[in-house]
Amino acid sequence: MVSLVKWLLLLVSTTALSGPREDLRTLRYMSQILRDRPPTRAEAEAVYQAEKTVEELREEWLSSPAHQERVARYFADLLGAPGYFFVNDDAYFLEQNSEGIWYSPTKGDCTSANAVTSSAWWLNAEETLSICANIVSTQLSVTINSTYYGCTWADGFLREGCGCGPEQILCYPKSLRPGLMQDLSQEFKDRAAYVYANELSWKDLLSTPALYGNRPLAQFYLVNQYIVPWQTAPTASEFVRLRQIPMTEKTWFEVPAIGAERSGIVTSPAFMRRFNNPRSRIRALTDALLCHDVDGSLNTSSISTLVNPDTNALGQSIVTRPECATCHYGMDNLASTLFGWNDQGIYERWPQQLSQAGHAFGLDITGPGALMESYIERGPGFADCMSKRAWEDFSGRPWSALSSEEQANFLTAASQSPYALLHEIFQSPALLNARGASSVSTDTTSYDFAQDINPILERSCAGSSCHNQDSSLGAQYRFIGDEAAFKKAPVGRLQDGSMPPASSGLTLPDAERIQLIHFLQQNG
Repeated sequence: MVSLVKWLLLLVSTTALSGPREDLRTLRYMSQILRDRPPTRAEAEAVYQAEKTVEELREEWLSSPAHQERVARYFADLLGAPGYFFVNDDAYFLEQNSEGIWYSPTKGDCTSANAVTSSAWWLNAEETLSICANIVSTQLSVTINSTYYGCTWADGFLREGCGCGPEQILCYPKSLRPGLMQDLSQEFKDRAAYVYANELSWKDLLSTPALYGNRPLAQFYLVNQYIVPWQTAPTASEFVRLRQIPMTEKTWFEVPAIGAERSGIVTSPAFMRRFNNPRSRIRALTDALLCHDVDGSLNTSSISTLVNPDTNALGQSIVTRPECATCHYGMDNLASTLFGWNDQGIYERWPQQLSQAGHAFGLDITGPGALMESYIERGPGFADCMSKRAWEDFSGRPWSALSSEEQANFLTAASQSPYALLHEIFQSPALLNARGASSVSTDTTSYDFAQDINPILERSCAGSSCHNQDSSLGAQYRFIGDEAAFKKAPVGRLQDGSMPPASSGLTLPDAERIQLIHFLQQNG
């Protein structure tokens, strides 16, 4: 019990430690940033006993699975998907009866006398299963009494002659359903982890047609990209490729390029469902990738036409109104690259194949892949937004707290890749010191309150309702010009970076923060 109490006290201590011992607050801060959890007892003791430095542990943590998970969640939050949602109709999920025969509860069970041997997409090529004959049909559509039914539609599957299609491609073992729903909701998070770990590009993260997942996820995309909108069976080579994807282990794979090209998160069911029309999708992308809402800045070339011939009459009429045109010429020309995608993440053929022509940041483009590349390559402020967002989210400090040189370093890294940007931030002295350079200062200067300290307080602590003489916080918090009061200030609020708060609009350069901490440690 004593040892546990000692460890907890080490983690939260704000007391100065001498010699090579790093302040354990910095250790805790870095661990939370890089792994989203506090350091272990062994790690804290290693630093306390000067066996390791914070910097050495940081390098270890940067290669840990917990760090990969932390970064993946960060990128997933950029375009947050629903935590969980249903996919497909229950009719397509199969179960096994007591004899081990696969059947559809919707179509009805059968005995071994009414079962056949067949292959299935979730098995390896040489394996077979026993399945009820009433669902083994390879037809993808039927016509009954002159009425056409697509077997990929829930009501169509129930018709006589419809079944699971070739290789049972339309159906799932029911046991796979929970995992599939989870994989779809976490798709961008998993993709981000892979891109980051393999030091891939912004395009790999946001715009390439490849996906990161397992065979059930690949089957879902094969059905919704190839079969549902086109009622066309996959080719033999598509089935071969599908079986090459592991059932559980996740891998990087290409999706079929039929109908329309997919593009990372922007054509995923999770994104399409959360932002269920082209304009809301453009607003989400602009906010996430350019750090502002849609406005006239999207129309960098000042185009005054809608380039897509399939823009409907309402869309055409909106831009004739001067008060709307400023935003809509830019937004709608971007949004038209996403025409045809429904909120299930399916590019629909019905009633006709829509044009995906668009105009983005000065160039004519086509399709979601080109849209995302345009945001990355020419979106005004993309690198600035990625840098600012990453710095502020991981440090808790405003972008303005950085020097011009530090900002330039982050912007240069942001132009390279997600990995380059985050590693530049994670390994920067600015991040290590973001909570006030909480390691003990070796500065032996004796600062004068009136000459050295109070000018800093006036610049960084005297905002409205803050620590000036008109403060509403109470007399004990009025530090401006009052040395005795400031000496009682909690040094921890400077060390952990919570003062000044971001909401105040005030900034405190790291050099001056260290000076204040040193003064309080010597005089508090």
